[in-house]
Formats: sequence, C-alpha cells, structure tokens
Amino acid sequence: MQISLLITGILILAVSTAYAHHSENPVEMPTYLQSPTPTSIFIGWHSRLSSESTVEYGTSQSLGLVQTGDCHFFNDSIVWHSVQLTGLTPNQTYYYECTTDTDVSPIRSFTTPPEMITEDTHIRFVCYGDSRTDSLMHTEVIEAMYEKIDSVYGPPAETFDAVLNVGDIVTFGWNIEEYIPMYFNPISILSGEVPFMISIGNHEWEAKFYYEYVEYDGYESGGMDGEAYYSFMLGNALFISIDSNIKGTEQIGWLEAQLQAAEEDDDVMFVFAYAHHPGHSEIWPTGNTSWVQDTLIPVLVDCSKIEVFMYGHSHNYEHGAEPEAHMHLLLSGGGGAGLDRWSGEAIDYAEIYRAHDYYGYILFDIDCSDSSYTADLYSLGNPDIPLDNVLIESFTRDLKLTPPDTPDAVSPSGTVTDPVVLTASDYSGEALIMSSEFVLSEGYTIHIDTIRTWENIFGDTGPPDWEPVDLNEGIDLTTLEVPDSILYDGHTYAWRVRYRDRNLIWSEWSDETEFTYVDSISGIADTNLRPFETELMNCIPNPANTFTSITFSTAIAAPVSISVYDLTGRLVETLENDTFEPGLHETLWSSETSTAGIYFVKMTSDNYEESLKLILVR
Repeated sequence: MQISLLITGILILAVSTAYAHHSENPVEMPTYLQSPTPTSIFIGWHSRLSSESTVEYGTSQSLGLVQTGDCHFFNDSIVWHSVQLTGLTPNQTYYYECTTDTDVSPIRSFTTPPEMITEDTHIRFVCYGDSRTDSLMHTEVIEAMYEKIDSVYGPPAETFDAVLNVGDIVTFGWNIEEYIPMYFNPISILSGEVPFMISIGNHEWEAKFYYEYVEYDGYESGGMDGEAYYSFMLGNALFISIDSNIKGTEQIGWLEAQLQAAEEDDDVMFVFAYAHHPGHSEIWPTGNTSWVQDTLIPVLVDCSKIEVFMYGHSHNYEHGAEPEAHMHLLLSGGGGAGLDRWSGEAIDYAEIYRAHDYYGYILFDIDCSDSSYTADLYSLGNPDIPLDNVLIESFTRDLKLTPPDTPDAVSPSGTVTDPVVLTASDYSGEALIMSSEFVLSEGYTIHIDTIRTWENIFGDTGPPDWEPVDLNEGIDLTTLEVPDSILYDGHTYAWRVRYRDRNLIWSEWSDETEFTYVDSISGIADTNLRPFETELMNCIPNPANTFTSITFSTAIAAPVSISVYDLTGRLVETLENDTFEPGLHETLWSSETSTAGIYFVKMTSDNYEESLKLILVR
C-alpha cells in the first residue's frame, strides 16, 4: 500500500507543476476549462489511476451536485478525463472538484457567461499565443497575466470569461509527450478558473492528439474532426476561430455564413476573429500568409460588426488597422516561444503602426450595455529590455461616437510655386486623431494617395538602450509636402483630405481644392522648355494596393523599356517597350492580379538602367 501511494505521488508530480494559487499551497492535478456557454462548460484533467471521470460541483464550496464524463487513453501514462457540466445557471459562480480514484483536485471555481445583457454586463478575455518550447517563459507570461487580472479586475474566476490562444501550444503536435509540459502545466494557475480556447497553429500539425484534447463540437463548427474552426458567443460578442492551416473555400463559405448571420442578428454587437497565421508581420515577414491577406481579411472586413482580427505565428506584438474597415489587426505571438527580433528582413507595412519584439498578452474588456470595449497590452519585454508586466499600449472602440468633422482643404489654391505644402484645417473629433489621407490628382491621374498615422513604431535603437523608434515622431497630420519632382509648370492639380480617429472612423472627404503650379526656377508655364534627364522618377502610390503610377523622363528620343519583376527576379509584366520623345512620361501598372510583396520596377534606355522598389499590400 505504501509503495502504491509512493508511485501515485511520483506520478502526480510528473504530470503536474506546483504553482502558488491564492496561498502557498500547490495546485495538484491541474484542471482545464474550455467551451463555455451560459449553461455548460467542459472540465478536463490528467490522471491514469482509473477511468473514473467525476466532477462534484455547486454554487458553494459545499458542492453537492455530481456529473460524470469520459476519458481518453493516449498511452499507458497519459490519460485525459473530460466532463461536461450542463444545466448551469447563467452568470453564476460555481465551485468544483474533480476525482479519479484517489486523485482529487483542489476545489476551484469559475463563472458562467451571462445570457442576458444588463447595465453592468462585461465580457472580458485575454489573447496571447505561440507559447511552445520554452515552458518557463510561458509560465512567466501566464503568472503575469493572472497577477494583472487579479490586481486590475479581481479574481479571474469571477471577472474573466475566456483566454484566446492563437496557436502553437506545442512544437510537434504528433508528440503526445509535449502537451503536458509545454501547455497544460504552464497554464494550470489560470486554466482551472478561466476557459482556454485555441485557434490551432501550424506546429499542432492537425494532429489527432490535439483534436482529442479539445471539445469544440458543441459550437457552430466545421472542418477536420468537426472542430478545426468554430464560433461561440459571450454576451453580445461573437468569437470566430479560423484554421489557417487548412485554409480552403469550404471554410471561407462557412465563415461568410457566420458573418452574414451576425449582420442579421441584433443580439450580436461585436465580432472578434482569431487565427494562427498573419497576413502581414513587420518583424518576421517570412511568416506572411497570402491566403490570410488576400482571401481571409477581405471576407472579414465585409462584415460591419468585425472589430479585431487576432493572430500569431510571428513571436512578438504588432498592432495595426485595416485602411477602410473599423478592424484592428493584432499580432499577439509573444506567449513564451523564442522571440523574433528586429533584423534586416523587417518590412514597414502601411497598415501596421506599432511593432515590438516583446513577450506579452492583451486584456480585453467589453462593456456590453455601453457598446464599447478597451484593450490593454501588457509586456514582459525581451532579454535585452526586461519589463515588469507593464502597460505598453491601450486602445478603445466606442460605437456611440460620431465620425470626425469633415476637414477643409485650406491651401494651396490659385497659382503656387515651390515648396508646395498641402495644408488642411485642424482636426476636430470626439476621439483623438489617428490618420490623415491626402490625395493629389491631375485629371484622372492620381499622383499622391498617402495615409499616415500619428505613430509608426518600427525597429529599435539597438544596444545599449534598445529603445523603440517612432518613425512618425513629431508628424503633423494636417500637412503634406509635395515633392517638386512630380509637379510641372502650368499643370493644374486638385487635392482633397480626410481624417481618421482612433475609434477607426473616417471623416467625410473635404471638397477638392485646385492650384496651378509654376516652376520657381524657370518661372514660366511651359513644360516643353523644361530640361529633362533620362530618369526613372517614382512610383505613386508606394506602397500600392491595386495600381501604381510610374513616372519617368527621357532627355532625347530613345527606346525605353519599363518592366516589373518580383523579389526572385522573375519578370511579372512589361509595361512599356517603345521609343519615347524627350519629356515627362507616365505609365500605369494594374496590380490587382498580383500577390502582396516586394517588387521592382526597372527602366532601361540606351546606356541608362535603374530600378525602384515597390511594395504591394492587400
């Protein structure tokens, strides 16, 4: 009997990690919550002592109610028990205890989500991911998360509804030995009080072991094993988990149906989507996924209720916003795996305005009755800049706010000379300014279409301080200087402007203002008298989305070739191959059929050869 108890004690220590929890007592036989609804929840745990899977629960620590479930034998030493509690009361705190033979969990608690929205209804959740490999760092992130929730909101079991994990919980999903040390042990301080919901990562490899752990088939779901992608409601928020491993038109059709139903359902106010892969990552663009950028994101932004798209794969934190939709883009892959750090391969994408090579997580607080939410990024920094669970960034969305006031295109107008600075009226709105967009055109030709944000944190200063660099520090979003290289004597241009606030709402466009440019050097309005050089001048806009205007000039009548190449040097398209007279010329590349990425526009003419880098975004 003593030998049996000794073996049992060794086994418990082998599959459990002791964490402080409300006291100095360790959490033995950690429990795992998932798939919450107002009236049900799944509770899981590991124990190989027997097939008994029993949960005693109740609304006080006296418990009193009992439900039983099933177990799954992965092998002789790893056995997973799962019980679904049903018939629960919405918005109620329950206490529970799990039993397998002589293994008994500590009494822990959770709170069911609300079914009805009242004046004080809040839905709170956490987002993080990419926690594989480094279990100690993963544990630090979870402990920091627990401490922050407890200090800001109160006990997690009573104040938080879910933890969203954007995948890569293990290094190799087909190795069952990784799940306990890499995933279940590090999260055990929190997983018995707040349900964890995963969007499967590429390192899970669509393995059967992963699907034998998760219990999502009670939700609106589909795909492999019926649980590859799924959706669920918390309060008046719809959460959609997307499997960016399998991709596919079947999943897109399912997603479109989910979003259409949300549009038509008055009970749905917010939609939050999460997947593993990014469309664009600035710090690790190698992980960019064209299916996400070119197929998934366009489907999401067609839904007027979409609020945030969360993802990982790149191990860091990045924040941006879709240019035309009120959808935040959040890369939350700093969950514990080795960080992707700043390097020469980083790309500054127009839609991403903040990037940090930090560990961290994001807390969301939805005020259901107020039609608003806040999000707070807390960070542990990186090995060069250790941070003590500090707030790095906050943002809000409030559906009650009105758009910013329509600006005026103040100056220039009439006849102007160098320098030409487009100047709009001051910003006015209920939320702070986020962006401005200036468009300068000549007839049907757009010479400038540029969106700038109030910040663009990209890169750092390196040793010894490693300070984040804001490329837009001190920017004046109400003005834009026009390069004189795109303006020509006697030409009349029209321009307009609009503002976007940090509530992700654009103002209306200003009325167009026209001006005629006179070259300050020649002082005459005759382009034929202007001396030209043979030159590839610019691509506007750059970054481009669906087209870019390529301007070039020739000093003498000469054959000119203008071609576009991709990053591998492959010819994409020849735009011009003809003889051009001396002067200024323009050609257009319609890039709608090309994927996002880096391209090069190359001009050759007699003894002249030059290339310009062009970034294509979606």
